[in-house]
Amino acid sequence: VYALLRRSVSRAGLEIQREVLTAVAAASAEPSGGSNDIKPLLDVIDRRGADMTAVNAATALHLLASCASGGKLTPHAKMAAQSASLDLAAIVIANSHTQPRSLATVVWAFARLVVTEQGCLETVTNAVKASVSDLNEQDIASIAWAYAVLRTPTASTMLTSLAERAVHEIAYYTPRHITGIMWAMATVRARHDDFFWAVTHTT
Repeated sequence: VYALLRRSVSRAGLEIQREVLTAVAAASAEPSGGSNDIKPLLDVIDRRGADMTAVNAATALHLLASCASGGKLTPHAKMAAQSASLDLAAIVIANSHTQPRSLATVVWAFARLVVTEQGCLETVTNAVKASVSDLNEQDIASIAWAYAVLRTPTASTMLTSLAERAVHEIAYYTPRHITGIMWAMATVRARHDDFFWAVTHTT
């Protein structure tokens, strides 16, 4: 709670955050599985979406994608999660105080949920490009993985931009981060000679 207050999350935002987390906890207690894994969360999103902050939306989006990654969702539930993810992403992007980590969460979640709506992907891509200089190593590794999975038309360009950002602080990157970025670049056939040189002379 203290961490959220420091990020200027309102009391109303804290209450929504509690409802989001409670919904997931309630779903985890259900023995039936399947679409019930996300129904309580979808209900909160539908009921409270208009009042959500970027933090609330990013949290809900992360939890939706985490549920989907377990492969337990029915096709109908997955479609509902994809639809909700578009609304949540719009909330994150529209907030002028959105943290870079929230943008990374949006892209990661889109990859997990296999969101392919081009208009929304373009909007997210533009937001990420505008925030590249503020991304840390974990954000960059997550976004790189996501674009490699999504295989968007701009994936190669995005990976090149991420590599350009990473090359200046490569000494702070863990082997896991570097391996993930290298895999993503190879997957979309992106090339950045300075990044490859820096990796070779750092590891």
